Amino acid sequence: MALAGLARELGIWLIPGTVLERGADGAVHNTAVVYNPQGELVADYRKIFTWRPYEPMCPGHRFVVFDMPGTGRVGLSTCYDAWYPEVTRHLAWMGAELVVNLVQTSTAGRAQELPLNQANAIANQIWVASVNGAAPTAQSHSRYVILPASGACVTVYLLTRLSTVALVIGACWLVCGFACLLWLTRGFRRPTPEFRPADTHADPNPATEPSAA
Repeated sequence: MALAGLARELGIWLIPGTVLERGADGAVHNTAVVYNPQGELVADYRKIFTWRPYEPMCPGHRFVVFDMPGTGRVGLSTCYDAWYPEVTRHLAWMGAELVVNLVQTSTAGRAQELPLNQANAIANQIWVASVNGAAPTAQSHSRYVILPASGACVTVYLLTRLSTVALVIGACWLVCGFACLLWLTRGFRRPTPEFRPADTHADPNPATEPSAA
């Protein structure tokens, strides 16, 4: 309720990170939540690829996108999900024009996450925002980036000494920047229109194996 009230008070789209959610079956999930400017919960995503053995939460089983009216469709992924290209690819298939990857990395592993997110943006021709936690939990590795389909880094913030409030303000800037840049690049993001109706899908179970060259 406090997060919903904050989104409503500031009149913003709020993705505050993840919370621990206990499901109806008693299982605990690492769940990302999204609130609209009216304070309504519009999306929740249970992290699929939990970081075992250090993250003992139960993995989720569904991909999640939500629409920002007048702006675009946004997909959600959490931290280690970015290491599995199938996650971002599936979100792109679901129409996501921006994938927000929520991260809480306080180690040098942040340097590995950045090129992974760049690759996800390039391979799927979508925008990717990799948002790390603020100090003190993310320490000196808390930079976050927003990446266009080219993979070029649009902006990097160092949040070592900034408060969580600053992270919320930065997230608002990120959403506004995404809206503007999406409008400027509309029609130049996706390779999928190159496929024609007559094109067929690859057969996952071919009747015969290809002959050796």
